[in-house]
Amino acid sequence: MRLRTELLIAGGATALLIVFAFARGLADRGNVNLDPRASTLVQSPSGWSAVAEIAEATGHSVVRARQSTPIRAGTGTSRTLFATANARFSSSYARELLDASGSDSGVSLLLAGPAAGDVFRCLGYDLDVRILESIRVEDGGGNPVGLRAAIRVGRDTSRTLRERGFDDEVLCPVLPIARVDTLIRAVDGSVVALALVVEGGKNIYLLSDARFLSNQAIKESGAPLALLDVLLTRFDRFVFDEFHHGFGPDGSLLSATLEWSRKSPWGWMVWQLSAVGLLIFLAGAVRFGSTRAAIKRERRSPVEHVKALATALAAARGHDVAIGSMIHGLRRRLTSAGQATGAAKTADWRLWVRALPARMPTPEAQHAAQQLVPFTEPNQPVAAVQQAAHAVEDVWHALHP
Repeated sequence: MRLRTELLIAGGATALLIVFAFARGLADRGNVNLDPRASTLVQSPSGWSAVAEIAEATGHSVVRARQSTPIRAGTGTSRTLFATANARFSSSYARELLDASGSDSGVSLLLAGPAAGDVFRCLGYDLDVRILESIRVEDGGGNPVGLRAAIRVGRDTSRTLRERGFDDEVLCPVLPIARVDTLIRAVDGSVVALALVVEGGKNIYLLSDARFLSNQAIKESGAPLALLDVLLTRFDRFVFDEFHHGFGPDGSLLSATLEWSRKSPWGWMVWQLSAVGLLIFLAGAVRFGSTRAAIKRERRSPVEHVKALATALAAARGHDVAIGSMIHGLRRRLTSAGQATGAAKTADWRLWVRALPARMPTPEAQHAAQQLVPFTEPNQPVAAVQQAAHAVEDVWHALHP
């Protein structure tokens, strides 16, 4: 084997062992849901299913909106809160959210996570995202919640900041803020949650990190319950945006399969094996170097086939078989021509040949048929095959001059 082939086999075997060990490790740990989406339909530590369950348990109405414009689901109700948790949406959709909260018939908003950072800047605030250190929020018992972002006032707090667009086509609406309330602060004084009261409109709640209301945070600390208590007191109806988390009304088996393969170790293994198989196929399909001339092989002519058959018969001492085949052909021709009866129906061709001279109509035909009689004896030599062939033709020509 070549060294390159050995290295390929060793590398592939090592990769398979690593993938198998990783998959077995996850199986031993149990079925752990690692979905990072802050959705009420996700039961993972990052999900918001606990928020929806608490709201339903306390008698509040919960709607999981799966349409592209779910903000309309709460239009016209004064005690409705529309929440979007770390979901990325378009600039036009962000403008729709702000316009809805600025009208008397609109809804209050809860915007959480860095994904809503553009909306934060429209309102005059920025997010202070920290990668290496955690922002700690503690409850009365000292149980902390670790976050990665805090809210801070934007560098430009004038009206011009609110008029900046998310892109070249969409501009931020100008929302007059009547009052700003700080709801949650971290241990170091950083602002985690704000409540903005719009003049003549609704409330806009800004939450720096969606993990503050995640299932894991609610389980480990009582700090998120303080914010939930405020929201549950002020609102009767909660509408959660699920469309931008990928839980729209439309779906397909292909998209579900791709999503599973992206999150499951077994799916990763399938993708890796597919990639290796594709590389092997491409390596085998490409021809390197110049083309080789094909070996020209000619087919045998009919004469060569006859010669080969005669050689095989001679080697097998099948001269009697060859003579018998020629006489069978003569009998078949005579029988079809209506010139042989009686003995022509005899199964043994030797008896038929011995009786043939007496059946011939002319002396010439009788003489030709008489020449076939000696060939009925067994163990004929090689030369008898050719002699029998000539005698058969003589009989036929004597009867058909």
